[in-house]
Amino acid sequence: MTQHEGSMIRRRVLARQLRLMREDAGLTLEQAAPKLDFSVSKLSRIENSQVVIDVHWVPCRLLWHT
Repeated sequence: MTQHEGSMIRRRVLARQLRLMREDAGLTLEQAAPKLDFSVSKLSRIENSQVVIDVHWVPCRLLWHT
């Protein structure tokens, strides 16, 4: 496995976990996005592994605002 493939897998796992956390909190994309200071489209792109995110920042933001 190349380093690029490894980072893609980690990004997908993180994205899936973030989506599951949001769903477990009973929040829609529309409800969660403002709590994270994101647009709905940005949160959707994060949850679909389309953008790179700071792995330390987002989970902390989710915990503070749910």
